[in-house]
Amino acid sequence: MGAKTWILVANASSAKLYQRHTPLQMPEYLRAWSHEDSRKHAADLIADSAAGRSQQSFAHGARPAIEPQNSPKENEKQDFAAKLGSFLNEERKQGAFEALILVASPEFLGLLREALDGPSQAAILLSVPKDYTHTSAEELQRHLDEHQKKS
Repeated sequence: MGAKTWILVANASSAKLYQRHTPLQMPEYLRAWSHEDSRKHAADLIADSAAGRSQQSFAHGARPAIEPQNSPKENEKQDFAAKLGSFLNEERKQGAFEALILVASPEFLGLLREALDGPSQAAILLSVPKDYTHTSAEELQRHLDEHQKKS
């Protein structure tokens, strides 16, 4: 039997985790995550975070000296990527997998890679910049076969 490979299929608002022991084995579903805040509109996120806070007023046309670098929606994406990255880092340390395949929408794939520690990044066999979160395990297997033939 080959090395246990985990396959994380994700976008900014949901993720599914699969495993397989050989490239020919059908991915076996392990678990899923949902991050509803990534689906909210930026205005809703701002309203949620401002609840219970007083507003600061500025002179007409004046702006605060320090503005947030990221939008609330971008912060939610980064938070979700960090949550997934922490999970993968911890599980790798526990020996849950030896190899990792990341399949995620292009922007989120970058955030996921940044959230992984060095050893987890070194375990990546394949990165696929596609959103396959709504595909079946059979379709996922087909897509992975295609991408592995290209690499």
